[in-house]
Amino acid sequence: FAAPAPIFWFSEVLPQLRKDQLPLEVVTKAGDVLYIPPGWWHCVLNLSPSVAFTRNVAYGCRAAPGICSALTVRCDASSK
Repeated sequence: FAAPAPIFWFSEVLPQLRKDQLPLEVVTKAGDVLYIPPGWWHCVLNLSPSVAFTRNVAYGCRAAPGICSALTVRCDASSK
């Protein structure tokens, strides 16, 4: 399965959508975590140099214990 480049979606598809078809738009900031549920289509446009971990890279805590640990510490700290 080959998906078209994101620029195609933003330049060709998005302008053609009706108001009731427009996607949710989210801008994250440093330290934010965005969860996209399994099966949800999504497209990413980085507005500046970015690092992202996706399910394909960090699949479960056994595969990436350092990432899971860092996210847990960050979440615990922000809830205090």
